Amino acid sequence: QKPISVRTMAPEAVRPRVLVVDDELRVRMLHRLLAESLGCEVTEAPDGLAALEAMRKAPFDLVLLDLGLPDMDGYDL
Repeated sequence: QKPISVRTMAPEAVRPRVLVVDDELRVRMLHRLLAESLGCEVTEAPDGLAALEAMRKAPFDLVLLDLGLPDMDGYDL
Protein backbone atom coordinates (compact mmCIF):
# COMPACT_ATOMS: atom_id res chain seq x y z
CA GLN A 1 0.00 0.00 0.00
CA LYS A 2 1.29 3.47 -0.95
CA PRO A 3 2.00 5.71 2.11
CA ILE A 4 -0.13 8.83 2.46
CA SER A 5 1.71 12.13 2.37
CA VAL A 6 0.79 15.80 2.40
CA ARG A 7 1.70 15.90 -1.27
CA THR A 8 -0.83 13.20 -2.21
CA MET A 9 -3.58 14.57 0.03
CA ALA A 10 -3.56 18.28 -0.79
CA PRO A 11 -3.90 19.82 -4.23
CA GLU A 12 -1.30 22.41 -5.28
CA ALA A 13 -3.64 25.32 -4.46
CA VAL A 14 -3.80 24.47 -0.75
CA ARG A 15 -0.17 23.76 0.03
CA PRO A 16 0.74 24.91 3.56
CA ARG A 17 2.84 28.09 3.51
CA VAL A 18 5.96 28.12 5.71
CA LEU A 19 8.23 31.05 6.54
CA VAL A 20 11.77 30.09 7.58
CA VAL A 21 13.57 32.90 9.45
CA ASP A 22 17.24 32.27 10.23
CA ASP A 23 20.46 34.17 9.60
CA GLU A 24 22.35 30.95 8.80
CA LEU A 25 21.96 29.90 5.16
CA ARG A 26 22.56 26.21 5.88
CA VAL A 27 19.80 26.14 8.49
CA ARG A 28 17.37 27.83 6.09
CA MET A 29 18.28 25.36 3.36
CA LEU A 30 17.73 22.37 5.67
CA HIS A 31 14.33 23.64 6.80
CA ARG A 32 13.38 24.41 3.18
CA LEU A 33 14.29 20.89 2.02
CA LEU A 34 12.36 19.27 4.86
CA ALA A 35 9.25 21.44 4.44
CA GLU A 36 9.21 21.09 0.65
CA SER A 37 9.55 17.31 0.96
CA LEU A 38 6.28 17.45 2.94
CA GLY A 39 4.60 19.46 0.19
CA CYS A 40 4.88 22.93 1.74
CA GLU A 41 5.49 26.20 -0.06
CA VAL A 42 8.52 27.84 1.59
CA THR A 43 9.63 31.46 1.88
CA GLU A 44 12.97 32.32 3.47
CA ALA A 45 14.05 35.40 5.43
CA PRO A 46 17.63 35.98 6.66
CA ASP A 47 16.66 38.52 9.35
CA GLY A 48 13.77 40.05 11.23
CA LEU A 49 13.14 42.93 8.83
CA ALA A 50 12.89 40.56 5.86
CA ALA A 51 10.54 38.34 7.88
CA LEU A 52 8.28 41.29 8.72
CA GLU A 53 8.16 42.27 5.05
CA ALA A 54 7.28 38.71 4.02
CA MET A 55 4.52 38.54 6.66
CA ARG A 56 3.07 41.85 5.44
CA LYS A 57 2.78 40.45 1.91
CA ALA A 58 1.08 37.14 2.68
CA PRO A 59 -0.15 34.97 5.55
CA PHE A 60 1.78 31.87 6.66
CA ASP A 61 0.56 28.66 8.24
CA LEU A 62 3.83 28.11 10.09
CA VAL A 63 6.87 30.24 10.96
CA LEU A 64 10.15 28.52 11.85
CA LEU A 65 11.94 31.28 13.74
CA ASP A 66 15.50 31.64 15.00
CA LEU A 67 15.29 33.56 18.28
CA GLY A 68 18.83 34.98 17.90
CA LEU A 69 18.56 37.12 14.78
CA PRO A 70 21.22 39.72 13.91
CA ASP A 71 18.87 42.72 13.70
CA MET A 72 16.25 41.94 16.35
CA ASP A 73 15.37 39.41 18.98
CA GLY A 74 13.13 36.62 17.70
CA TYR A 75 10.76 37.23 20.62
CA ASP A 76 10.32 40.84 19.50
CA LEU A 77 9.58 39.72 15.98
